[in-house]
Amino acid sequence: MKTQFTFSDPNYKIHKLEEIEKINSREELYDFFWEIFRSYKDQIIAFCPHCGDERRMEIELKHFDDDRNPYRYSMGAPHGTIYPNNLNSTKEKKSIAVSKFPIILKCTCLQCNSQVITLIYLDANQKLKYAFLYDTYTGAITPNTPDEIKYYLTEAFKCRAIGAYSAAVSMYRSALEWLMHLNGYKAGMLGKKLNNFFKDIDNKNAPEWAYSIPKNILEVIKKLGNESIHTNNGNLSIQDKMDIDLIHKIDLAFKYILEIAYEQPQRLLALSKQFDNV
Repeated sequence: MKTQFTFSDPNYKIHKLEEIEKINSREELYDFFWEIFRSYKDQIIAFCPHCGDERRMEIELKHFDDDRNPYRYSMGAPHGTIYPNNLNSTKEKKSIAVSKFPIILKCTCLQCNSQVITLIYLDANQKLKYAFLYDTYTGAITPNTPDEIKYYLTEAFKCRAIGAYSAAVSMYRSALEWLMHLNGYKAGMLGKKLNNFFKDIDNKNAPEWAYSIPKNILEVIKKLGNESIHTNNGNLSIQDKMDIDLIHKIDLAFKYILEIAYEQPQRLLALSKQFDNV
């Protein structure tokens, strides 16, 4: 069950784009937009696939018409930290402000200018639905990520973009299996590969990067990947935990793993070459 979006205190804060997926009603959607746009700061925090991490982004509200932004103060921006006593608008205003669908949000990364387009629409049952479109679908990959791992992380990010989180988790599992395969652990299924990998860590025979990776991260990714594609004795509720928060954690975990396994060694190699002729 989705967690309800809660209207926050009067002190302006920068929200996360992923919060929008917790919104179930038009009234909550109005509150979310009004918190973002009321101060004219127009910023939000979102995952930037180009940067590979969360970034501040400039956010613009787009409709399919040319109406002005309905979530601004009617008399312009507030001064200092003074806000009206009643931050919640009337239900009448809320119903008018979120009556036009679909709605488009354009988010632009303040660091790299990469863009995220969020589409908000109503399904056949008039329920709110969300889709996220990115100008790059690279997910958690790094510059030296092997093509095999890169492929599955990109597929995971495409699934993430349309809210297919269970499908995304299965792609992360495949990326993890390729990570093991490319590092010499080729026998058996992923479970056996990980067991051999952990044994080598205990026996000090594993790749150098392996000693910096918490074992539980790899074990959980495998477990979740198995649950995402198996029947789990008919228990479909297991899929409920595969939400945007979990996907974000796995993205960051892969970013960390790939940084240690493939980026740091390359940077150290490049640095050592600078000392060859000193």
